[in-house]
Amino acid sequence: MLGVKAAIYARVSTRMQEEGGTIETQLDRISKDPLVPVKYGPYAEMEQYLDNGVSGRKKPLWERPEGKRLLADAKAGKFNVIIVYKFNRLGRHMIDTEEAIAQLFSYGITIYDVKNQMALDNNTATGKMIRQLMGMMAEFEATNGAEAMRDGLERVASSGKTLYQESPAAQKAYWRIYERRHRDVKENE
Repeated sequence: MLGVKAAIYARVSTRMQEEGGTIETQLDRISKDPLVPVKYGPYAEMEQYLDNGVSGRKKPLWERPEGKRLLADAKAGKFNVIIVYKFNRLGRHMIDTEEAIAQLFSYGITIYDVKNQMALDNNTATGKMIRQLMGMMAEFEATNGAEAMRDGLERVASSGKTLYQESPAAQKAYWRIYERRHRDVKENE
């Protein structure tokens, strides 16, 4: 039987985050967690699965390049613990996240969240409840962030200012969102 053998999964959604070193930040936090080497072995020996520029809202784990490889290797028994910076790296939609975690659990995988200092397994009622709560929280964070982004874009668009880093096509798309929202509001009045 396999002793404790861990792997690392990290993901960022956009190329801008990739260029900003967000994956490196996740890996740095994992490597500096004092419990990781004690519980799961040397960081340097852990296989890394890194999805750069892949949205957790648009693609479930099994549709991402490294996510596919992670699931295949988990099924093959190459490790029995996955370490993530936060559970939401696995997914941003409750159902997709729940399905991915259930699949990993079916392979006997434990998932360790460094940020929350929490290991998820399927052996307890508490583990099952936390799994579902984490899926709900990941979706809430994604939806809440998207709403805040739309509100900010609407504010900028309504002020007549341009978005200095965006292409003309992106700026037109933001204006369409702004106009659509205001058209819908007027129709509902």
